[in-house]
Amino acid sequence: MDKPKKQQLFLTISSKREGDQQKKELLVQDWQKGGRESAAATESKKEEEFQWVFPDEAEKKEEAVSLKASLNQQHARKRVIGKLLFIIISAILIGLLFGYTMVKIVTQKEEAPPQAMLKEPKKKQESVAPAAPATSSLLPPIEASIVQGGVFSTKAAAEKAMKRVKEEGLKAGIVRKDEQFILVLGVSAQLTTAKELGETYRANVADVYAKTINIPSSTKATGEETFANAFSIVAEESAKTLIGLPIDTPKLIQVEKELQAREGRKKEKIASLQRLLLDAVNQAKSDQPQAAQAAQEKLLAFLVAY
Repeated sequence: MDKPKKQQLFLTISSKREGDQQKKELLVQDWQKGGRESAAATESKKEEEFQWVFPDEAEKKEEAVSLKASLNQQHARKRVIGKLLFIIISAILIGLLFGYTMVKIVTQKEEAPPQAMLKEPKKKQESVAPAAPATSSLLPPIEASIVQGGVFSTKAAAEKAMKRVKEEGLKAGIVRKDEQFILVLGVSAQLTTAKELGETYRANVADVYAKTINIPSSTKATGEETFANAFSIVAEESAKTLIGLPIDTPKLIQVEKELQAREGRKKEKIASLQRLLLDAVNQAKSDQPQAAQAAQEKLLAFLVAY
């Protein structure tokens, strides 16, 4: 079958120019085809149009909640950072304040006092006697020449021997030295004087021996006690009286003045030792043997307490 011929539409245009008539035919497209092409173009345009999709209400709410949560997190972070900064700054300030305070305290201790405090009137300095520094040392040992009545390993044995000696009318005391107990019957400063004094005791005590020893002390010193010289003088002068030798009374008087000048400024035990020496001086100043025996008794008590 023959294909149907396409119908074509022609437009005839006639014109007259100076007596001549001309005709022109213009081809007009098929109107049906034009309609179909127009429809196809319309559909193609519709397909190419951008499809706008708007979020529904639920999606809007979710976005709003998410945005709010994000903002809250940002605010929370800012608050945490702000608190941390505040704590750090506060700690730094407190540290600086504490350090400044400690530096001031240390520098104040190290600073020398003002010159106005150091400079005092000369009269005030002269009137106030400097205090002697207190020490925990013991009194120095005393060197003496003694009349020994025996040496014992125990105090009980020494006391037993002392009891027998006192029954004979002699004075005696027990002095501890080097873990031994020495029975002392008399004291002096010179060994020759002690030997002569021992001979006077030999009639009553057979075991008599004169020697020079250092007698240690168990008494704590305060730094100003000088008993050794006073003890030596009193012991020597009282022993001289017992063996019939003249005494040096001015020496005894000088010792008495020195002891009295320091009286009343001692601790209890120091004061007791000083009082024994003063009593011995008072007895030794007499030229009577009985007073000299009393002086020796005080000196032996001094050694025992020393």
